[in-house]
Amino acid sequence: MIPAAVILQGGNVRASIWSLVLHAGLFAKGILLLLFGVSIWSWAVIGDRLRLYSRVEKADRAFLVSFRKLAPGADCRLLCDQHPESLLARVALAGQSTLDQLRPDASHPAAAKARDRRSPNRS
Repeated sequence: MIPAAVILQGGNVRASIWSLVLHAGLFAKGILLLLFGVSIWSWAVIGDRLRLYSRVEKADRAFLVSFRKLAPGADCRLLCDQHPESLLARVALAGQSTLDQLRPDASHPAAAKARDRRSPNRS
């Protein structure tokens, strides 16, 4: 019956948030202040990330518009350097460097052999 008595007496008590904070102990006020500070910090981080993601999305859109104007097979390094905040530019730059590694060098002996196999002499 104790909980029922507490509930009945609680009907006359005004339990607003401000009165609970004012009547709380020193340790509870410290915890509430800490939680308030962490909450403000969290919202600041969320706002910063949203601004960053919107900048990156805008840079990606600008990069895509420019990238689609390039000729097929063109080198995109200069275009990637012009869009430093674009993640797509970084991906394209990594792809371009991989393609450069895969292209055979004309002075390399293996490349000369591969070229000779592709175009046999018709004599």
